[in-house]
Amino acid sequence: MIYFFCKFVKKINMDLSKVDRKMLDMVVDFCVLKLGYSKFCPRFPRIILYRNLLSPQKKSRMGYYDPFSNTLVIYRSAHKNLTEFIDTIIHEYVHYLQDHEEYEVLSKSHGYKDHPHEIEAVSVAKKLTPRAKLWIKKQLFSRN
Repeated sequence: MIYFFCKFVKKINMDLSKVDRKMLDMVVDFCVLKLGYSKFCPRFPRIILYRNLLSPQKKSRMGYYDPFSNTLVIYRSAHKNLTEFIDTIIHEYVHYLQDHEEYEVLSKSHGYKDHPHEIEAVSVAKKLTPRAKLWIKKQLFSRN
């Protein structure tokens, strides 16, 4: 029993350099389970995991959702730990769920920091990240 527990803890606290597509997919599976699919976009988004930032000018960018190409992009190297990585995926998934035409209209009056869609994405990610970590732990533990 102790062997399985140690193996379990080791997997969930893994170094971000070892985070791979499987971990991203597990977080996305959690998002689908808890948040469902977008009513504004008929197709599920394409999801891309880059190891490094493509543009050094955008060092603060951890990921983004592009509604025009319906693509969710995550930059692994921009995250300090697994919690940040999970939080970003959930945050960007929330953007996939949102009304993008409304986002553009509200951008003109609210900017980025005070944008209601950004506030919602931050709030949902903050609430669900600990739950996602627990869910992933259970998924990893049940596979042993």
